[in-house]
Amino acid sequence: GLWSLITLLSAATMLAVLRFGLGAWWETGVLVDASVVFAGFSLWLLVAAQGWLWVSVVVFVVMVAALSHIMRLLVRRRHDLTCQRWLAVLATATFGLYLGWSTVAVFANVTAALIDSGVSPAVVWWQLVVLVLATAFAIGLATMLRGTPGYVAGVLWALVAIAVGAARRDSSVLATTAA
Repeated sequence: GLWSLITLLSAATMLAVLRFGLGAWWETGVLVDASVVFAGFSLWLLVAAQGWLWVSVVVFVVMVAALSHIMRLLVRRRHDLTCQRWLAVLATATFGLYLGWSTVAVFANVTAALIDSGVSPAVVWWQLVVLVLATAFAIGLATMLRGTPGYVAGVLWALVAIAVGAARRDSSVLATTAA
């Protein structure tokens, strides 16, 4: 699925950045943020295995903050990059895809944590509120990132996954809204 693609692209991107560099004065900040993201994902795997859903939300929020900073630099400070164009495109697409998926994952994890805390999954209205908030947040980030294709693709992929999951649970309202 998408996580396999994100993992493969992340490995390729980090090897390329470490080998060739981005050539921007803020490159070290990107590497630090990327380390936070990769460590966060490893921590998330451990937290998710324990079923600590609210901790999982916090981990994803930290990852989204770090990914947002990386993407803001790659998109809004692109003129600082002196690396070859292919590397800038690879880094922007990789971190954009990762951020797009992770943005929606924050809200999906909030939904799972609420259900685990006793909120009824049969009540649709609160899930619609979470979905609308996720969409509004994603639109805001897409605007800030100037509609970067990797970010938009990651968000769309996540929303399609939500739509498919909702359809499988016979929640046509949620499925239609996500689609």
